[in-house]
Order: sequence, then structure tokens, then C-alpha cells
Amino acid sequence: MSDIHIERPHNLPVDELRQRLDKLAAELSQKFGIVSSWSGDICHLKGSTVKNGELKIGDSDVSIDITLGMMGKIFKKPIEDGILARIDDVLS
Repeated sequence: MSDIHIERPHNLPVDELRQRLDKLAAELSQKFGIVSSWSGDICHLKGSTVKNGELKIGDSDVSIDITLGMMGKIFKKPIEDGILARIDDVLS
């Protein structure tokens, strides 16, 4: 079970959405040390604060599931707030 779960609808072309989500992943990397790598429409997340995570692009929605590591649990609120603050901007 993930520590952070976020779902949002979108109506963007997949290529454009992936570019926007790449920028979000770069921001998370700088702020929280999260490393991302794409495999198709799934972006895998891991790092010092994230044990594992996935950002999935669907035809009409985006979902983010993150399981936090020990250090990440301490920073759960800032990580979740950071994603929530940016995801709606990224999708609009």
C-alpha cells in the first residue's frame, strides 16, 4: 500500500503530458532527491526519501503512487504538498 496516492484527470496528448511531468519529476529530484526513469507511460520513482513509486499516464488520467522510505516518512507532508501544489498546474 502506498503512502501517497494522487489521481488527476487530464485531456492532454501523451507526449506533451510526458514532457510536463518530466519537469515535475526534475523539480521533485532537486527538492527531495527523487530519481525518475520512464518505461513506456510509467515513470518509476526512487531515492533517499522514496522507497519506490510510479507515476502512470492513462488515456484520461494520471496517477501517482509513492511508498516512502524511513527518511521520506519524516517528510511525507512536504513531499505530498509539493506534488499537489504542482500537479494541477502541470495538467492545465
